[in-house]
Amino acid sequence: MNLLDKVIGYISPKNGINRLKDRKIYNLAKVEQGYSNKDDPVLENWKVTSNSPDEDILYSLEDLRAKSRNLYMNNDLAGAALKKMRTKTVGSGLLPKPTINYTYLGMERKKAKELERIIKNKFNAWALSVNSDANRMFSFYGLQSLLQLSWVMNGDAFAIPLRKKRKGVDIELCVQLLEADRIINPPGANLQTKAGVEFDENGELKNYYIATSHPGDTLNYTIKSYPAFNSLGRKNILHIFEPERIGQRRGVPILGPIIFSLKQLGRYKSSELTAAVINAMIGLIVESDSADDEGFAGSFGMPMDEDEERNIENKKKTEEKISLDHGTLVVGKPGEKIKEFATNRPNKHFKDFVEAICEEIGANLEISKEVLMSSFKNSYSAAKASLEEAHQRFQVSRKILERTFCQPIYEEFVLELIRNGDIDCPGFFEDESIRYAFTRCIWVGAGKSSLDPLKDANANSKELENYTTSRSIISATSGYDFEEIFRERAEEEKELALLERELKNIRKGVKDNGEKS
Repeated sequence: MNLLDKVIGYISPKNGINRLKDRKIYNLAKVEQGYSNKDDPVLENWKVTSNSPDEDILYSLEDLRAKSRNLYMNNDLAGAALKKMRTKTVGSGLLPKPTINYTYLGMERKKAKELERIIKNKFNAWALSVNSDANRMFSFYGLQSLLQLSWVMNGDAFAIPLRKKRKGVDIELCVQLLEADRIINPPGANLQTKAGVEFDENGELKNYYIATSHPGDTLNYTIKSYPAFNSLGRKNILHIFEPERIGQRRGVPILGPIIFSLKQLGRYKSSELTAAVINAMIGLIVESDSADDEGFAGSFGMPMDEDEERNIENKKKTEEKISLDHGTLVVGKPGEKIKEFATNRPNKHFKDFVEAICEEIGANLEISKEVLMSSFKNSYSAAKASLEEAHQRFQVSRKILERTFCQPIYEEFVLELIRNGDIDCPGFFEDESIRYAFTRCIWVGAGKSSLDPLKDANANSKELENYTTSRSIISATSGYDFEEIFRERAEEEKELALLERELKNIRKGVKDNGEKS
């Protein structure tokens, strides 16, 4: 009953009653709108507001990063999850396999293959050298591994392609990695700049603001503005993260939604371990009628003054020490009784409880419990399904790293080769489609784990018969380059054929000599 109903009921009670009856009939007849149970007290008392990605993410992002890093260093499950993401995504490194679209470029296949070999050899020589790192500490493949771990741990990471002239080095290109903390707002930042990322009034990415050193090291740093794109429309700064909302400008640590669960699980495991150690240290309990006089039972765990502590210490010194050995007989004092200490640790439900929590944590990470814990104790089909599901997640992370880091760096490398005159591609700088066709590349990483290689090989053979796959795809899935395998296999077969021919000649000569003698 609203205010109008009350007024009408006060003036004309009859009309007021009819009004309430009509409303009741209407309420029964009307179609309910909105989600179900919206009037339930649990949901009604759940007070939330609809905020933008910046409001929901940036306010607590610094705290999330710090907690995520702390869990990585101090929580075994969190550390295992992040390392698993790095190892299964990058492995020993993502290797480039140039695949120039020679048909679009109007180029002969033979020339394209020759250019691909030149690019691949020069890139691998550069990538395996520490000259690919602006700090000259890691190879390009080491940077991949470090970058992958950094962005899943901190939510995002940044890389800057630089040009440095170094003595004895032909390729000037090198890569500088930046941790997420270094991208911060400058003093007096405008409304379009948040968390060190600036958009223009049309919502287009414009600038990044980078601190000259990590804010955690020193307060003596300056913040400089870097344009997001150069004059050719190529990215000056590579931002690696996995967006979850439209308009999101910074990434969230992958452990963000499960930080509380991981922390509580770590505390629980630590408490159970401590309880088990304490249980193992207590062998038996001595019940004494004079325990109160000795300051033991009644005041156990209570603080004592200096005189009480001194008296107990003196008494301990005068008592005869008992040394234990096999078959030791202990004679107690009058009034003392030996009582067995019943241990209930380790907790028999500990494993089941921890595994149940790990299943929920794994579901959030899109990694099954078996893969997360590296424990495959169920059936073959269950273990196979777990590996397949986890591999899909690792593939998503790999594609993010390829598209936001590996491929842009590869394109910068090819650009430098053209600029240096090592290779030639007419129209490369003028036409974006030509650049795409010439720098097309497949990134080959470690293959997925296999429980039964023979079954996988038979499945690949069947797919080849059905023309549903290719040898290049199968090789790439296993982490190999088919062309390299093909050339190496051809050389091996050639060597074996020559060796077989020589052996035939030797056998024939021995036989002829035997017949002559």
